[in-house]
This record gives sequence, C-alpha cells and structure tokens, in this order.
Amino acid sequence: DLDPLCQALCFPHFSKQCGIITSCLSESVVSSGRRNVVKLVLPQDMSAISGASTQHTIRVSQLSLPVLGFFGTPLAGQVSLPDDTRVHFTESSGVFLWKAPRRTPSATAGSVVVTPGDGNQAPFRGQTNNVLYLRLLLGVSLFAELKDGDATMTVQIPPGYACLDAGAAPTTLRIFGSSVPQGRGDLPEVGTGGWSFGNGCTYSLRAGELIPAGSQVFVRVVVNQPDLPLALGDETSLDQK
Repeated sequence: DLDPLCQALCFPHFSKQCGIITSCLSESVVSSGRRNVVKLVLPQDMSAISGASTQHTIRVSQLSLPVLGFFGTPLAGQVSLPDDTRVHFTESSGVFLWKAPRRTPSATAGSVVVTPGDGNQAPFRGQTNNVLYLRLLLGVSLFAELKDGDATMTVQIPPGYACLDAGAAPTTLRIFGSSVPQGRGDLPEVGTGGWSFGNGCTYSLRAGELIPAGSQVFVRVVVNQPDLPLALGDETSLDQK
C-alpha cells in the first residue's frame, strides 16, 4: 500500500522545458482497494512530448515499499487530458522491477494450536503418531514459476521428533468456533501437494503454484515424540513455538 502523498520532479529533455509538478498522489484502481497507482498533474508549461525528439524524465520519490516485497513485474504508464480523454497507455520493457522481502523476525510466524481438543492427544515422551495442528502466517510469497520444487517451505521440529505425515487441517477444529469464513487456508494432501518428511515437514510447491504473502495456513502434522523430554521453557520445544 502506497503512502497517500509522494514527490515528483521533472527533468527536461536537453533544451526543452519541464516545469514543476505540483501534485503527486497515490490512489487505488478499485474502490476501497490498496493504493497502487501514482497520479501526477503535469505542468502546463511542459514542452510537448513527441516521440524520440522530446522525452522528459520524471523521478517519483517518497514511496513506501511493501515490507513483504513483490515479484518481478513490468510498470505501466498512462497520460491523458484532465477530463480523462485522449488517453495514451504504455508498458515498460526489458528487466522487470522487483523487491526482495525485508528479513525481520516477525515476518513469518508459526505456532501450535493449543485449543483443548484440537490435537496433541499423545504429548508424552516416546509416544507415537501424535497429531498436532500448526498455524502458519507467511511473511513472503512462495511461487514455483517453472517446475515442481522451485519453491519449498519447511516446518522445522525440535531434535528427537520425527515428522510422519502432513496435510490440511479439518474444518471442525474448535479454534475456528463459529467464524465464517474460518480463515483456514490449507495446502494439498500428500500425493498432490508435494510433502516430504524427516526431522522436518517440507512442502514443495508444484509448477505454477503460488502461496501469497500474508496467507494464513493451518496444517495437520503427525509426529513421533522424542524419547527424552525437553525441559520446560526450552525454546526448541514445540510447546514454545
């Protein structure tokens, strides 16, 4: 989401005249949507833009960049008269513009669902096939652009645990209550979604699959408990995640 105000400077083409841009605002394409368009009011005394003979340079600054970044994308521009007539539209070519996500500890969050009755029925040392439900909030987008496995997501579990199975959480979990919609994003089951197991549970995205940043995903995992108990308050314990 862009800040409401921005700043724009016009640099004239050689001996031409550019003038001062007095209005730089951001707005959304759709009503109540995110502000993703920058709207400038060009100066009246600007030399007319005509093909390669007159090409001014406009520098827009003071734009807030999304913390979660964005994939490579072309930019588009449009000029028109004040009454939105005589419209000319163009799109950039060449290298796409992109931004890497900012790496912050709070960007991606994960926790074990602890609502009574929602899994964890075999929580003691040495017990097997304990079902846990995890809530994941993705801080970045994951996208397998060309082939299976171009992007992966791994849920690391503490030493001594073994991940046996994973899949979508059921709609009947008590944590959801009567909420509609539930906010229960899920990932495909084994065989169609690319889960693999070991000390962690790894989900490999299929070609063309996208999980957008900010998605909330609930995952059902089946684990074997460690033979030795972890100390209370141990930061590696699943109870502390």
